Amino acid sequence: MSREDLIEKLRAEKFDAYFGEQINLCGHGLAYILGIKSHFWVSSCPISDYMAWLLGMPQPSSYIPSLIGMDITHRPTYWERAQNIWSTFLYVQFARRGTVEATEMFRRRYGADFPNLEAIAADSDMVFVNTDEFVDFPRPTLPHVVHIGGLGEASSSKSLKLNEIFSEQMEKGSKGVVYFSLGTLVNTSSLPAFAMRAVVDAVKKTPDYHFILVTDSRDHHPLLQGKIPAPTRGLLEHDKLVNYAQFLKEDQFQFTRHLCEALPNVFLCSWAPQAALLSKYQLPYSLIKICHPRLQAFITHGGYNSIMEASRYAVPLVTIPFYFDQVRNSRAAELNGWGIPVNRFSLRDNPDGLYQALHAILSHKRYVGSYCCIDYKME
Repeated sequence: MSREDLIEKLRAEKFDAYFGEQINLCGHGLAYILGIKSHFWVSSCPISDYMAWLLGMPQPSSYIPSLIGMDITHRPTYWERAQNIWSTFLYVQFARRGTVEATEMFRRRYGADFPNLEAIAADSDMVFVNTDEFVDFPRPTLPHVVHIGGLGEASSSKSLKLNEIFSEQMEKGSKGVVYFSLGTLVNTSSLPAFAMRAVVDAVKKTPDYHFILVTDSRDHHPLLQGKIPAPTRGLLEHDKLVNYAQFLKEDQFQFTRHLCEALPNVFLCSWAPQAALLSKYQLPYSLIKICHPRLQAFITHGGYNSIMEASRYAVPLVTIPFYFDQVRNSRAAELNGWGIPVNRFSLRDNPDGLYQALHAILSHKRYVGSYCCIDYKME
């Protein structure tokens, strides 16, 4: 705002519309300064408690989980409902605090009559939410709220092809393939040792299936075997490398690469073409589209992009949520009958829980049936 020259350049563009994310409302204030008449509010995740509150959208805490990670079932107990009410209240108050400070900043610059940022955002012409009604929790809504989850996936999936490496991996396993990925924000090498041990134990107990495990680059690094790839040699100082190697020998930590050394049914990689692995296959004489015929399950962190891709391709899920909306997304998959959530702390307290959830997904075809039903409705 201190760059008046930049503000004038933007104002001279005479923009017709403004699209702004819901994370903070500063953009709405900028749009007001620039004289942009049409405002469109965008949420890259399920609509937040604060966003619903500003729009006047009903948010019954008795059955709609708070966005910030309150883990309640789809049939919450009295105590879960009480916790959810408190969680929703805290979320709204926390978000409001930042908006109040931002409004004061605009008023110091443009005068005390500058409107409240909350009022500007609430007056948006349309609200676009990156969810799908059939994937999210059922909830009251408003006429100008439009769900755009999965926008563009139908057209982009037509050009998805697996390269030779992953095509070969998808043909392994006498009963099919299980895909594992915790997204880009969770580094598997930074997880407590018990987490990936629980994953590898589930792999050991499921020998008829081939597993594609996506871990971060450090987690399947060949340092344990004394082999340092060329790009790494110049990045690690000698003393740090010695300490690093000593650290690897400690019992409390082992790379996933080391844990999987003797397992023939594992393929480790730091990246995978997820959309192509989950790509659609249309059943003959049917409108129903399913995942790759060899893919049997997807173990995921429950991020909404992964949830949407899996729902489009009818892939049953085992979810291990970590933060923000992932817990809520996982419960939505459970509610709709095509996913089983596993609490991340149960990887420590009940290491066999992940295997039990995976076994249930692989053994009961009802999970695939529920997903096909959802996919058909979305189409």
